[in-house]
Amino acid sequence: PVYVVWVGLSYGENINNCYYSSYKKGEILPQIICFGANAKCIKIGNKDIYKVLLSSFEKEEINIFEKNHEEKSSVDKITKVKKDKTKVSKTKKTILIALVGNYDEESPLHKLIPQSLESACDKLGFNINIEWIDTRRVNVKQLKSFDAIWCTPGAAYKSTQGALNAINFARVNNIPFLGTCAGYQHCILEFARTELAFNQADSSELNKNAVMPLIYELNSKLVEKVDEINLINNSKTALIYKNTIISENSESSYGLNPYYINIFDNSSMSFVGFNSLNEVKVLEIKENDFFIATAYLPEKSMLENKTHPLIEEFVKTAYNKKT
Repeated sequence: PVYVVWVGLSYGENINNCYYSSYKKGEILPQIICFGANAKCIKIGNKDIYKVLLSSFEKEEINIFEKNHEEKSSVDKITKVKKDKTKVSKTKKTILIALVGNYDEESPLHKLIPQSLESACDKLGFNINIEWIDTRRVNVKQLKSFDAIWCTPGAAYKSTQGALNAINFARVNNIPFLGTCAGYQHCILEFARTELAFNQADSSELNKNAVMPLIYELNSKLVEKVDEINLINNSKTALIYKNTIISENSESSYGLNPYYINIFDNSSMSFVGFNSLNEVKVLEIKENDFFIATAYLPEKSMLENKTHPLIEEFVKTAYNKKT
């Protein structure tokens, strides 16, 4: 048989960004470094291929398979890593979540997101696979294989349209969706352009000369500070939190321009969370099972080793729809 090994460069990296090599039976495997990422072997045709999924991205979990180990020894080690690290139960279904954004290995947030998802799934008792999708490589055919989509935070997306396409796919097809920070901003843009036909809706952060600066620089001085947010009673978000007053860390200095807020009246997009300055911090699509976007970052709850209720409900919805 031919063994094809993909070594992911980051958590959930897809094949377009992976290094791969193949080895025939009896050959000596060279050194393989398996980061706590989407390092895996796949099956081709009817050939037996071994698969490894490591559970988290932590430097201390890097496993090095030294040179001059014969194939059987290497396979034994890979199998041991699988047993020790993934603890995947064959009796439990596995949900597949797409993280849409531009992965930055230096970003603490991009490391917290997979950890927060895994924490939620561990608490709920089912399995999860995670894959990062670069905004430049978003396509509908690929998205159909995922059970949920998270549009992630970060600097300006490398492809605005790619992010908008992913959001539109999730919204129209009732795919569980979570957007945070930049993901939240792009949810507003996507809905205004495609549902409300405001084709010139734009972000002044992305386009300083925007004709319709739907997303603009806030006057708020609460960036990177704890912000008290009032949730609309009986909104999906309030029901998840089991509270109408919450405290979250604000990160972005850009948000919905209040001049245009009325264009969303009588639409399916609801703004359900506001801070003390009446700035929109949470939005929902009422008809969907789970479509929530926040200006803040629920994934930061992992800094205190806590599972965030929004993330827990996000993965629970994905699991329930799958089963």
